[in-house]
Amino acid sequence: MSDSSLIKKVEIFKQKNPTFNAPSVTELTDNNSVTGNRYICYFYYKEENQIILTWIKAIDEKQTQFAIVSINDGLELGKWKELNKDYDYFETIKEREKFEKRILQPMQISFKRKSFF
Repeated sequence: MSDSSLIKKVEIFKQKNPTFNAPSVTELTDNNSVTGNRYICYFYYKEENQIILTWIKAIDEKQTQFAIVSINDGLELGKWKELNKDYDYFETIKEREKFEKRILQPMQISFKRKSFF
C-alpha cells in the first residue's frame, strides 16, 4: 500500500486503540521526520511500559517500508535501544513478532519481512 494509506491506517488504529498512543507526559507525537522522507510513529506497550519508535517510508507508489527502529524502557526518554544493534538476533525476532501481533495484524496490514539485519 502507499505510505499515505498506511499512515491513515495507523491514525485510525490509534484513534480506536488510544492505549497504544505514547503517553502525553513524553510529549512524543507522530510526525514527518526532519528530512521529510519518513513519517515517525510512536506506539506504547502499557504491559511492558515501553515506547516503540517506528517509521514509515514510501518505496514507490504501491509499496511502503514500516520499520521498528528502537524501544525505550519506561516513560523517561533517553533509554532507547535499537533493534538489530542493542538487541540480539532472538530478542529482535521476539520484538518484531510482538509488533506484528499487537499492531500489524489488528490493522489488517499484509506484510513481508525483507530481512532481519
